[in-house]
Amino acid sequence: MITFKDAAFRTFTDNALAREDDLASTGATTSLPVELIPESILSSLRMSDIGDFFRNMPVITRYWFSLSAFIPLLGRFGLINPQWMYLDWELFAYRFQLWRPLTALIYYPLNPQTGFHWLMMIYFLYNYSKSVEQGVFDGRPADYLFMLIFSGIVCSGLCFAASIPFMLEPMVMAVLYVWSQLNKDTIVSFWFGTRFKAMYLPWILVGFNAILRGGGINELLGILIGHTYFFLAFKYPQDHGGESLLRTPEFLYRFLPSEQGGVHSFGGSTVEQRRAAGAGGNGYAWGRGQQLGAARDLDEYKTKMEDDSGKTVELYIPRKCSASSRLIAANDHASIQIDFVDVDPETGRMIPGKVNRYAICGEIRRMGESDDALVRLAQKDGIIPRNL
Repeated sequence: MITFKDAAFRTFTDNALAREDDLASTGATTSLPVELIPESILSSLRMSDIGDFFRNMPVITRYWFSLSAFIPLLGRFGLINPQWMYLDWELFAYRFQLWRPLTALIYYPLNPQTGFHWLMMIYFLYNYSKSVEQGVFDGRPADYLFMLIFSGIVCSGLCFAASIPFMLEPMVMAVLYVWSQLNKDTIVSFWFGTRFKAMYLPWILVGFNAILRGGGINELLGILIGHTYFFLAFKYPQDHGGESLLRTPEFLYRFLPSEQGGVHSFGGSTVEQRRAAGAGGNGYAWGRGQQLGAARDLDEYKTKMEDDSGKTVELYIPRKCSASSRLIAANDHASIQIDFVDVDPETGRMIPGKVNRYAICGEIRRMGESDDALVRLAQKDGIIPRNL
């Protein structure tokens, strides 16, 4: 059986595709293990122009992937000195070589023993960083960059403490861990045809690398970094109903503005921006926001939705997710709203004004947490017993 380790990566994929096409033209079947090649790599190799491959990547992933693929190759061919790339506390703190956390993030020493592992890391970086940036951070590059900055700061501290010279592996694992938590029930395929839920993938990789390479500390640090960010940005607001403990700085939004209709950061910075705009006399008095169903005149919250011709086609009422307190964007088509009403026992009709209304954003639903969120909200409002 041919594997990536037995032949050069490009040669193997080219031969696999040629063999598959030849056999398909003759009506025969192939036993060549093409399933070992990730589909995202196969599709990218079919592109007519390598430029399309890079342009199809979101902006933050594009630069991180390009630097992490190019800089180690320069070191492998002796074009840069690896002594300037690794992480070292004394050089960083006492000789003020402040660039070392950044170079340690994009550099990895290449040799015949580490080349295959580096290829796997580059693939994981491409696949999962792209998925996260185009998924939960779709249209919000500043928020994703802030995630990497926060994770990089935590990773630097841990690597300094553990005397780990290179940060690429734990940072890639941190992004993979965040993806696995946001897609817990997604079925992923691993080597030898094994299939399991995405939530187990980071731990499978820890065991896999511990067996093959006798390590595992980098993967464990990556899981710790990813869990730290996931808890502060997603889990805590979801479980406790408060704002996110992490907020993207405004200067990142000026540097990388969000696409129209996106939600800036976690915790409602978009509301603050609109409130500031309203203070200048050009916007609406948005206020602090309210739980859905509160007795407030909604007319002041309405804003026009117009098509290309300027015709009003819809009225958009901003809402906050009842579980996470995040603003629900106009393009969040996965969001839902549910009313729990009191019914007159004699007429069987709804009692006016006796309603509990909950809105759940699409991100909570994508994480598979909407049921638990509704149960907690209903228990809080006394709709169902707390000991249920």
